[in-house]
Amino acid sequence: MPFLFRDLSVLNYANGFTHWHYRSTTDTLAAITAANYFAPASDMLARNDVLFLVGTDGVRQSRVVSVAPGAATLGPLTP
Repeated sequence: MPFLFRDLSVLNYANGFTHWHYRSTTDTLAAITAANYFAPASDMLARNDVLFLVGTDGVRQSRVVSVAPGAATLGPLTP
């Protein structure tokens, strides 16, 4: 399934940093963390924002590694 805006919510926001929650009832963590899954929300995300992800096969935390108009890449919390 594609990214759904209704499944993305803000947990915390401070000083230009946002901690997000995203839950998919149809996608695995591999699909959710694939390049550009979050592209539709690229105008809402910032580099180093943290996402708490819930997929059909578990949970994970990731960070936004890079973001540009129409593109977003996630990666591990630590380099």
